[in-house]
Amino acid sequence: MKNIIIFSILVFFLMCGTASAQENWYTSQTEVYDWDTNMSRLANTLRGETRQETINNTLEYVATNYKYNYTILEELTNFGYTLSAQEVFYQNDTICVGYSRLTVSLLRINRIESTSIVGFVKNDSGYAHEWVKVLIDDVWIEYEPQTGQLIDDTYTYF
Repeated sequence: MKNIIIFSILVFFLMCGTASAQENWYTSQTEVYDWDTNMSRLANTLRGETRQETINNTLEYVATNYKYNYTILEELTNFGYTLSAQEVFYQNDTICVGYSRLTVSLLRINRIESTSIVGFVKNDSGYAHEWVKVLIDDVWIEYEPQTGQLIDDTYTYF
């Protein structure tokens, strides 16, 4: 049963087409990372004096204002449920996919290059996981949007 769940989640992530760092960071996956006027207004309030301050503000906002919802995870595995950034923005609860997509959208509104990454967290439940990469001074830096922190070596790509 556990293998079926892991396989279902993997298929979901592949079907959603999570962008890689090598793809065009701004135009890829517009249906997943699309935003509206209210999201743009929020992103503007998160804009700092520097790119790093904007990144920090965005990560802190998402980590603080959204909660993890295990019901969504069950719906995802049972019904092929997908999450767009707009859905997450208005729901205020999500799973890792939603944290990642909302964070990427808010950063992109502020013209900060970012993308989602899919992989595993070692010592976790065995489920696939999604986090973000942000381009800072020509280096891709990875963050966990659920906590707003830099990731560590327990994160592994597929």
